[in-house]
Amino acid sequence: MTATAPTSRWTTANLDPRQAAFWGSAAMINAVPACRRSWKTEGAKRRLIRAALTPSPLPNRRFFACGPTQQQARDIFWADLKAMVPAWALRTGNPDKDIRESDLEIHLRDGGLIRVAGLDRPARVEGDFWDGGVIDEFADCKPSVLQEHVLPMMVRPGAYLDIVGSPAGRNHWYLLVEQIKSGDLPNAAHFTWKGSEVLHLYLGRERAAEVLAQARATMDEDTYLQE
Repeated sequence: MTATAPTSRWTTANLDPRQAAFWGSAAMINAVPACRRSWKTEGAKRRLIRAALTPSPLPNRRFFACGPTQQQARDIFWADLKAMVPAWALRTGNPDKDIRESDLEIHLRDGGLIRVAGLDRPARVEGDFWDGGVIDEFADCKPSVLQEHVLPMMVRPGAYLDIVGSPAGRNHWYLLVEQIKSGDLPNAAHFTWKGSEVLHLYLGRERAAEVLAQARATMDEDTYLQE
């Protein structure tokens, strides 16, 4: 991945087959319930930038990266997305003009837009159609936000949505994944992996062992298995 990486932020990714399947998915909706620090969010960021930078006959394409609140979305996405977009892809090639800190927007040379937004105010993603996006920490979002505010805006050809987050009991996140697994949600895919099996690919074996040991020491058994 580094040979043709747009920027130095695109470090080498050694993927488990399940992670690689997520990276290559062409489904409209991709649900990834997986443990923290195991590439689910990183993979969604890379998929978002890849989609935004891929040439398309559609004009003025729009992409979003959302978290439960505006501050969470900023913390999760903003610095990394800015670092992952090369200067040549910006509207004027000038980051000071094309990366708008106050709006959390990146404006691209083909007329495209990448917006980081919190779903505590769903109006931030309403008003126009979207070509792609990612929602992180979906378990902490309002249960109605997906069906009532996000999916109605994703009707353009080729539009896709990645939904990622850690498992958090039998809530709306769990029910969405079960709906996909049962085949009741069309054009949707489900990807998951155990942290104990893939963290070493992303963090290195030594650091992964430290993370797992820390988790064992600070969590009860049910929480450890969930995470």
